[in-house]
Amino acid sequence: TKLIIAATNKASKNDIKKLQHKGATVITTKSKNGMVDLQDLMKQLGRHGITSVMIEGGSQLNSSAIKEGVVDKVLIFTAPKLIGNGIGAIGSLGIKKISNAINLKNPVCRRIGSDMMVEGYL
Repeated sequence: TKLIIAATNKASKNDIKKLQHKGATVITTKSKNGMVDLQDLMKQLGRHGITSVMIEGGSQLNSSAIKEGVVDKVLIFTAPKLIGNGIGAIGSLGIKKISNAINLKNPVCRRIGSDMMVEGYL
C-alpha cells in the first residue's frame, strides 16, 4: 500500500523531503483557512488515479469535508457507551434549525459487534 500524505503549500520543504525519503508520496495543496484545501486535494488524487477516499478524522476534518462537498457517502459508528461531554463526530456545519439539517439519503442501520453503524448518502 502506498502512503500518501497531504500538506499545504506552506509546509516545510525540509519536512516534505524527510517524508519522501521514507517512501511517502507528499501532495501539496492550496491552503484554505490554514488547512489542506480538500477540493484541491481530491483533484490531485484523481490525477494519481485515485477515485475513492476514506476520510477518518476528527470533527473539524469531517465537517470541512462535508462543507467543501467532497463527501458523497457517510458511515457513522456509535458505541453503546455513555461518557458525557463527548466530542461530536462532526463539527459545526452552521445549521441552526433541525428543518435545515442535512438528511442522509437511503439510510441503512447495521449492528457491527456491539456498535451501531448508520450508512447513508449526501
